[in-house]
Amino acid sequence: MLRKFLFQLHLWSGLILGVVFVAIGLSGSIAMFWPVFQAPPAVQVVASTNPTLDKGLAAARDAVSLPQNADTTITLPETPDQPVHIHFGAPLGSGRNLPLPEVATDPASGRVLATYNPEAPAWFRAIEGFHSHLSIPGGRFYEGWLGIIMALLGLTGLYLWWPKAGQWQYGFIVRRKAKGLRFHRELHGAVGIWTLAIYMIVTVTGIGICFPAVNRSVITFLAGGGAMTPRYAAHTPLVAAPAGATRIGPDAALAAARKASDLPVVQLLMPGRPNQAISATFGPASMVPVYIDPYRGTALPNPSPPPSRIDNIQRMMGRLHEAIGLGTPYTVLVFISGLAPLLFFVTGLIMWLKKRRNRLAMNQPLPESVMETD
Repeated sequence: MLRKFLFQLHLWSGLILGVVFVAIGLSGSIAMFWPVFQAPPAVQVVASTNPTLDKGLAAARDAVSLPQNADTTITLPETPDQPVHIHFGAPLGSGRNLPLPEVATDPASGRVLATYNPEAPAWFRAIEGFHSHLSIPGGRFYEGWLGIIMALLGLTGLYLWWPKAGQWQYGFIVRRKAKGLRFHRELHGAVGIWTLAIYMIVTVTGIGICFPAVNRSVITFLAGGGAMTPRYAAHTPLVAAPAGATRIGPDAALAAARKASDLPVVQLLMPGRPNQAISATFGPASMVPVYIDPYRGTALPNPSPPPSRIDNIQRMMGRLHEAIGLGTPYTVLVFISGLAPLLFFVTGLIMWLKKRRNRLAMNQPLPESVMETD
């Protein structure tokens, strides 16, 4: 009785919503190519372990004709033979639309090497928008519920796949002599079991992204945190400008950040507002920025509490879903997980049509006589 119910749930959920699931999966796999569109141009640099940021920032501002009251993010090179990348926000009160060009500068001399626009084409942004929120207002809520159904499909599929005693060796392969209905059944099950782990990781983490508050409360409960843990949020301190003082440049800010932490500095955010502190973020995976007094060049106390274990778990879930910083093999697995719903839908639809044509009971195992028939 349970098997019949789960089969019907698995079958009709897949048939009715299968096209949407395919679109979500494929759009997710395509969206993984965003680094291709955001990659800066290849440039030749003079290697330097101590990049010149003041000159580079001044040259970059001149290159894009921006005043000093624009938020500026300076991404430092990971290796000495890479350029410095400078990204500008719109100048305060300008009403200028983003995105603005980014600038690559030479770390040794600060000269401008290239200006480029890291924005992806409209068709790619449309695909990302569909995967993120179904391209509709409030779509992330509905996508979260679709993700729950996709997770149920994975779990019911595991139950329905479970081989009988003595048949385990056939649950993971497609037999050479399998044709027609049997071929699609074995292909559906074999691909399902081999991709189940990564499919469930990507699906469950996607649900967490769609329902962040619920996700956080669940993690807090499972981690033994009792009441829901408040979310970590960085709050940039405000600093009063001394009379006649001028703001320090990124070279002095980098020196101050390096004194404050042994981790490598990844980015500097030079705010456009005169009363905001400079923030420095560190690699390889630090969530806590160091704030620098923009007039005195000294580290400021962080007004926010450090991130909790819950924050780190929630952040890791995002990295698992988007395959960020987890290596090429994992990235390939996540990409494959986005293709899997297409195979499940096609093989499931073919099985349903063939069973209807051959007048076979939908929820019954295939007899061996079907092995080599269409």
